[in-house]
Amino acid sequence: MVANVQSNPKPIAGIVTSLVLCTIGIIWSILILYRDLFAGPQGIELIFANLFPSFLIIGFYSNTFLLISNTIILIGAILSYVFHPFGNNIVKTMSIISIFAILLFSILSYRAIVNSESWDKLNDVIRSSVVGGIIGGGIGGILEFGIIFLLFRKYR
Repeated sequence: MVANVQSNPKPIAGIVTSLVLCTIGIIWSILILYRDLFAGPQGIELIFANLFPSFLIIGFYSNTFLLISNTIILIGAILSYVFHPFGNNIVKTMSIISIFAILLFSILSYRAIVNSESWDKLNDVIRSSVVGGIIGGGIGGILEFGIIFLLFRKYR
């Protein structure tokens, strides 16, 4: 057992990073899903929901996926910490899947907004802000899961 532990070191930086980022991601997704299910959009989100109703549906599915993927990565990081043979592979696989899913959800969000009838009624400043928000959100998610993947990449 001791020889196995020394030959297969733990990715401590990846485990700690995964625990912190995924815990924050889980809490964030739960709060957003709770708000979407029970409170509904308010303020500027209500205006946005009236202009682009399909964006709410895409956002709901995106948050649900992120809740599931953050939970799976958190479980994989814990398994990696206790030297489970599939812990690192779970984290790496789910990180890659999450990166592609974030790209997909960002493209779907962009297409849902740009193809809406309300898009033409917006001025250029609001258009660029909306597109920048979608791109920024996608980059943030890709960075989160990309960092986790890079910290686990050398470990089996």
